[in-house]
Amino acid sequence: MVRIIVVCVLLIFSWNCVVAAEEVTVDWNDTHQVIDGFGASTAWRSGITDSQADMFFSVDKGIGLSLLRNRIAPTIPATTSELSIMQKAQARGARVWSAPWSPPAAWKTNNDVNNGGHLLASRYQDYANQQAAYVDSMKSAGVNIYAISVQNEPNYAATWESCEMSAQELHDFIPFLYNALAAKGLDSTKILMPEDSHWRFDLDSTTMNDPTTANMVDILAAHNYDFGTPAVVNTHGKHLWETEVSDVYGVFDSSMTDAIVWVRRIHNFLTLAEVNAWHYWWLFCPGSYCSNNQALTGPYFSPTKRMYILGNYSKFVRPGFRRIGVTSTGSLLVSAYKDPAGETVAIVAVNPSRAGAITANFTLSGFGLNSVTPWITSNSLSLAQQADISVSGSSFSYILPANTVATLVGQALTHIRGMDIKRDNNIEISVHPNPFNPKTVIEVSSPVSGVPVVAGIYDLQGKMVKTFTPCYITQNSGGVMRYTWDAGSRQSGIFIVKVKINKTIQTKRITLLK
Repeated sequence: MVRIIVVCVLLIFSWNCVVAAEEVTVDWNDTHQVIDGFGASTAWRSGITDSQADMFFSVDKGIGLSLLRNRIAPTIPATTSELSIMQKAQARGARVWSAPWSPPAAWKTNNDVNNGGHLLASRYQDYANQQAAYVDSMKSAGVNIYAISVQNEPNYAATWESCEMSAQELHDFIPFLYNALAAKGLDSTKILMPEDSHWRFDLDSTTMNDPTTANMVDILAAHNYDFGTPAVVNTHGKHLWETEVSDVYGVFDSSMTDAIVWVRRIHNFLTLAEVNAWHYWWLFCPGSYCSNNQALTGPYFSPTKRMYILGNYSKFVRPGFRRIGVTSTGSLLVSAYKDPAGETVAIVAVNPSRAGAITANFTLSGFGLNSVTPWITSNSLSLAQQADISVSGSSFSYILPANTVATLVGQALTHIRGMDIKRDNNIEISVHPNPFNPKTVIEVSSPVSGVPVVAGIYDLQGKMVKTFTPCYITQNSGGVMRYTWDAGSRQSGIFIVKVKINKTIQTKRITLLK
């Protein structure tokens, strides 16, 4: 009897140790959409501490959200209660964009900021002027409004702040808003619409079918309160954003069970709908009130697993990254992204199953890696860095436990124009100050002398914005070359300094904050 029991235990143990395997190919040259970022909203909120701002927006100390959506209050003049949050977010590299829930009551058909109603046509110019004045006032307060929504959920007459707008009304109002922004020199602020409560775009049809108004719109956006798999959308050549979703009905759940629901949705929006940006609803709960899952946090800013899985994307897939192709054979949810300089790759792999671990056998096409660093969110870990994994040639394997999200980050080795480009630790780039406004000094040092140094600055879409005259590092220069960049004509943002000496390239991120 004892022998039988022992054999049974061993058989059971062996069965549990079997790990399923799936094949995953990541293709460097199969490029898809540019990523604008990941974010959430602080509508009706009023302030956060520096440490809380770090948790949300810092790449080094937190989850690195790169977008913040705030509410424009329906006052005359327009204001917001969120200015200090907006300033802290921007200081940490996030872009801020604004949305109105309602025009002032006196400018609406129902004389009420709540319960729907329509913007009076006779007030289109007044309202457009007010929205432009709001953007200008934020600029004076040090916040550059990246985009402004025409109207939050124009399809829905909510009992709270709301305003209904038909496709024709949106079309008719947009020229007023566009021209009002231009009149104040704010035409770099993008116009976003229609922000339907569901993932549908009927309300953009009249605007997009008119070439004049279509050229005034930069971003098509909608919410996801239909909770379905996102449909592929005719973007008309515009960027596509998902701008709000949450679980407003469920009981509060901070666990990985809830997080897996959201990571599946993020994955589908990125890989099926091919959105450029994805947002949750509220960034944080007000105090102790967290009866459902409308925010990324629990009571008193306590982190949830859904916050951390969003960080598995936002911390590493930065604005300007481009999604690259992935093929896989099984149930793993895998997407991959490369930076505009062609140096960094981030692979987000999700095992959504509760049944057991899965080994992902990765094949790399068009690039190589020396190693990858896993960052894990699971039942026991929260965006936690793990030991590096060595990569042999163009393949490696990684075991993903059940209910786990892993971001695998590495420095790519690619073949560009017949030469292998990789980081050279003998080239050092120093930038002072960084962040800067509007000038900064770039110093390039290298023990290599007598060869040309080619330096330039690129935006996150890979477009060169500044080229410096090629020069030589000599013994007389002390092994250092200095360049000064005056970015006075540029908007705030992240840029890439790229330096080439012989066949080696080194890059460094710099941040312009105005």
